[in-house]
Amino acid sequence: IGIIVGATVIGYTVQYFLQLVPKKTALLVMNPLLFDNDGEAKIKTVLSGWNILYPWEQAKEDGYFSLERIRIPISETFPAKDGVPVKVTGSITISPDPKNLLNYLVSQSIVQDKILDRVRNFISQIVAKMNAKTVRNKIKDIDKRVTNYFSIGENTTPEEQDGTNITSELEKKHGIVFDNAT
Repeated sequence: IGIIVGATVIGYTVQYFLQLVPKKTALLVMNPLLFDNDGEAKIKTVLSGWNILYPWEQAKEDGYFSLERIRIPISETFPAKDGVPVKVTGSITISPDPKNLLNYLVSQSIVQDKILDRVRNFISQIVAKMNAKTVRNKIKDIDKRVTNYFSIGENTTPEEQDGTNITSELEKKHGIVFDNAT
């Protein structure tokens, strides 16, 4: 009987200490006993798998965030050097940064617009330096330049290095990781 009672007590209490976070998901957990520099309750990110939580740590159902890649479609018309409008279609892929999920939570509703603004601006600069025919023939090169500008990429030119610095600030501010452009 002692074993049954012990197993029942352990089974009942373990649900308050163990938290299962599904695959490719993260959970924000608030610890009201610890405070950050601003005097706010400390929030930590718990990644996929079984995690041990203290009973005073608070995890809510709406605290789960998918870490799946997010595809942002682009379909814009830009004027080429010769004045001919060129339609550029493709997509940008970003992912929420599990190390910076709180910033992603705060800016989740605006992050796609911010990324699109930056990408459109950069693509328009590239297209404006080429003739329409050249743009159509070099679309893969433009994809590569955009990817290198907005990610670690190859960073072979000063322009790409500057872009990576700007993107790093954008990633930190909005809690995302830029993956690629297609």
